[in-house]
Amino acid sequence: MITPTNATIYYGNPPNALQTPVNAIAHTSDVFGNNWKIGTDDINNNNDGARNFAGSVDEVVVFTRSLSLAEMQTLYSVGVNGQPVSLSIQRSGANVTLTWPRGTLLEAGQVTGPWTTNNATSPYTLSPAGSGKFYRAQVK
Repeated sequence: MITPTNATIYYGNPPNALQTPVNAIAHTSDVFGNNWKIGTDDINNNNDGARNFAGSVDEVVVFTRSLSLAEMQTLYSVGVNGQPVSLSIQRSGANVTLTWPRGTLLEAGQVTGPWTTNNATSPYTLSPAGSGKFYRAQVK
């Protein structure tokens, strides 16, 4: 993230947390699409490759504004853990239908468990019976 007062590099190596070293010097703005590069710093304007990053750069994204730390942490978390999974329950006549985008359906008679695997695939329709059932989707 580049701001007029500093530059912050966000990087992570799962399962470690997002790291955020800061270069606390002023930075001038540049026109989007100008002669700038990912992984090299042409500090002397010679384009001689004297200051190249010795490594690999993956999943590069360029934003036209500086993102907040919270936005960067969200991007990192989704990249490491995937999108959050929501379990949806809808009434369908006398039945209920459960849907979830991925993962394994678990069920229990109490919210505290014990949880057992239900091998159903989404969507899963069932007739409510008994005193109640609790469901959740487990994602590995």
